[in-house]
Amino acid sequence: MLARLLDLPDSGELDEESVERIAAIAAAEFNAPGRTSIPIMLGVAGVTARDARNAASLATKIAKRRREAEMANMREEKSRQRADRTVSRWIEHAVWPDVAPQSVEPEIFHALRLTEPGEAAGSFFSKKLGREVCYESGLERDALAALEASSAIEWYQEQPISITYVWRGRERRFYPDIIAALHDGRRLLIEVKPLMSMPVALNRVKAEAGRKYASFRGWGWVSVDGHRTENDLETYAIPEASFRAIETELATWGHLTWPQILRLRSDTSVIGRDVAAFVIQTGAELSLEPHYRIYPTMDVGD
Repeated sequence: MLARLLDLPDSGELDEESVERIAAIAAAEFNAPGRTSIPIMLGVAGVTARDARNAASLATKIAKRRREAEMANMREEKSRQRADRTVSRWIEHAVWPDVAPQSVEPEIFHALRLTEPGEAAGSFFSKKLGREVCYESGLERDALAALEASSAIEWYQEQPISITYVWRGRERRFYPDIIAALHDGRRLLIEVKPLMSMPVALNRVKAEAGRKYASFRGWGWVSVDGHRTENDLETYAIPEASFRAIETELATWGHLTWPQILRLRSDTSVIGRDVAAFVIQTGAELSLEPHYRIYPTMDVGD
């Protein structure tokens, strides 16, 4: 009678569906682990001891597999939520033109520059794109991973285009790190840079060329460092004491060297972000050629 109630097959061999059903009954009706309750219940129903033990073992494996799947789904959901928060911030902080975006499909893009070898370079397989995605640094890897996981992004392409800019009177080219297609139809050019490198004069000239290129096509432009963006430097409230200390030192000497910055940071409350934001917000020039120098005004030539 119990065998009929449990709808057991005549052979006594149970498939996964039957084992899951029996395990659910055992869990609901008995205050005992499945490895104990399932063999007893099946034994009463006339199943051989061996088949009953096999069913209990299979039930344990199924439960473990389901727990692992649930944990994987939870991790994926948390990853998606983190990525959505990050990418949403990029989109919010991006410079968007007041023109309709040019609609471009992923097929027209490919990586225009080979990945530079290095300790942090590598690749990962993108389920979203169905191919390997290459990166040159940990920052690029994290940015690409955010786009991969974000529900706001339809597709993306690393190093998709070449943009011309002028530096010290010479025409040059650079390759923005990523173009991303939003599900709402917009396109976003993304440059990945450490936050403290964004104020460097050369990087600012590249960023301005990138903004103009993107604006002409109706695309957005943003420079990112993980969750942070250049907008964080533009809007950062520099403490008044730090601002005055930097301003006074710059006015006294006409420029600031790296040793002077280190001394300011040692002797006053100035921190690295204060210096970076000061350069961005006041239009000063931070040059690394041939040495670290901060000048009162940006003068890099056209």
